[in-house]
Amino acid sequence: MAAFIAGCVSQQPVEPAETDRAVAEKIVVKPKIRLSKEEGGDILHQLVEDMVQIPSGKFLMGDSLGVGENDEQPVREVLVGAFSISKFEVTYEQYDLYTRQTKQPLIKARWGRGKQPVVNVSWHDAQAFVAWVSRETGINFRLPSEAEWEYAARAGSLDNYSFGNDATKLCEFGNVADRSTTIGWRNRNCNDGHATTSPVGSFKPNDYGLYDMHGNVWEWLSDCWYLSYRDAPADSRPREKENGCSIRSQRGGSWFYGNDEARSAYRGSGNDTSKSVTVGFRIAHDL
Repeated sequence: MAAFIAGCVSQQPVEPAETDRAVAEKIVVKPKIRLSKEEGGDILHQLVEDMVQIPSGKFLMGDSLGVGENDEQPVREVLVGAFSISKFEVTYEQYDLYTRQTKQPLIKARWGRGKQPVVNVSWHDAQAFVAWVSRETGINFRLPSEAEWEYAARAGSLDNYSFGNDATKLCEFGNVADRSTTIGWRNRNCNDGHATTSPVGSFKPNDYGLYDMHGNVWEWLSDCWYLSYRDAPADSRPREKENGCSIRSQRGGSWFYGNDEARSAYRGSGNDTSKSVTVGFRIAHDL
């Protein structure tokens, strides 16, 4: 069965091409930011500075350990091109700059603003932010695809988490519902010190240097939602539907969910107009 082919293909870089060598040497992406420092241009500079370049490679996408859900099947090898993804989830500080510059009211924040991950944003809100940042920086930002997200989250691992399979270590790497809560599906193995969202970067990063890929907030992705990987492409482009879709993919789990939802292979979804205190996003761009 496809669920038990782990080890047949390891997650590894493909034979380097010219662009891959350039990524290894770090491509210098220079933004053309129009806002002054007083207007918030320094926030945009930092957003660009915090983008992490992910090398091209191939990996097994899905539940190769046979412990997950049906929608994580069939496991397949996926070829991923080099891209950049934000080191952190988008914060209130960044999103508030966007809303002020576009003369929109600030969205509600239940647990502080600043470096807290922005929540209560729909998929369309995330896309509008991406479009604005692209205009303001001259860089073509977008939401990550589902394949790119899992590849980046795994950071070379075939295990449940980027750091292995030991859920007792999850609280070192992410913010999930832990044993300090009364939530029925909580992770009973540890306490991460946060009952709700945590400031981005509060936990250990994965081997690609990305933070909060396990927990904190679910992250909107560009893909339409599919019930499985059947007929999915062998590359990392987002999956769309001929007539469009209203249900979009989410990944990563959140502070309100347990260790299962925080697995690298676990898949979530939501209506593209829905908003929740458990859902935010991060951004990406091509190299």
